[in-house]
Amino acid sequence: MVTSGDRRNIAMFRVSNPTMKMLFAMIILALAAADPARIAFDIHDGYFVSNKFEPDEPTSFVVLKDQKAFDEVFGVAFVMRDNAHRLPADAFKARMVVAAIHRGKALWKYKVEGVEARDGTLILRYSTTVTPSETATFACPLIVSVDKAGYAAVQVVEDGKEATKIDLRPATTRPAAPPRIKSNMKGWELYIWQQNGTTFYKLMEGTNRLKRDDEIAQGAVKSADEIKRQLDELKRGEFVTISGRRDGAAPPPPQPAAAEITDYCRKIGLRLPGDPEPVPARR
Repeated sequence: MVTSGDRRNIAMFRVSNPTMKMLFAMIILALAAADPARIAFDIHDGYFVSNKFEPDEPTSFVVLKDQKAFDEVFGVAFVMRDNAHRLPADAFKARMVVAAIHRGKALWKYKVEGVEARDGTLILRYSTTVTPSETATFACPLIVSVDKAGYAAVQVVEDGKEATKIDLRPATTRPAAPPRIKSNMKGWELYIWQQNGTTFYKLMEGTNRLKRDDEIAQGAVKSADEIKRQLDELKRGEFVTISGRRDGAAPPPPQPAAAEITDYCRKIGLRLPGDPEPVPARR
């Protein structure tokens, strides 16, 4: 039976023992490092998207650090009984803007879930609601401001998936991008499958034969970021077929991993089955 005196002795040991103090401090620091820091943010409206800024792009993501850059993307939309929440006149002295823009025959609404910082990267998370339109065309912006804090990058997470990651470092300090020189006349085969709860990826040169299961598995990677780095080395316009690991059959690749890689391939200019042939440049 633990007496009140025993409890006092235990409490004194917890507080006074140097080893325990150090252990508790290390645990607290580790927990603090693991959790991203929540960042205060503000959402702004009352602006329209300039028709001179990337008018043919279905989506745009930008980080704006001064008024001149902001004015090249947005203009002020005045309406009757205007209650818009715009940026203050001196906003860019201490703040920067992260913006997402969707264009097309749909009305996009955004709900910001939070802004956080981790390892020098600012992360903006939001969900969307899309209402299609048969006639009207829209350019729908999300405009979020945060304090400037010397971030190395901004990551935009839309509906739970990374939409883009913008490198904010000066060009002279960025690691060189891999040269996009890899090409194959028969295209490329990208296999995605799950095994024991882990997603695997394998990029292989296209051939006229079916790949054996063991050669597909050999050297497979477990990270979407790693397979994206391999895709980054392929020339723009290369043809990529995505499928599941054969293993005697041809199962469909698992979702949402396949959807993420499909979106990424199109984002960096790779072609997938059903995509139109690239238009040759005029001489």
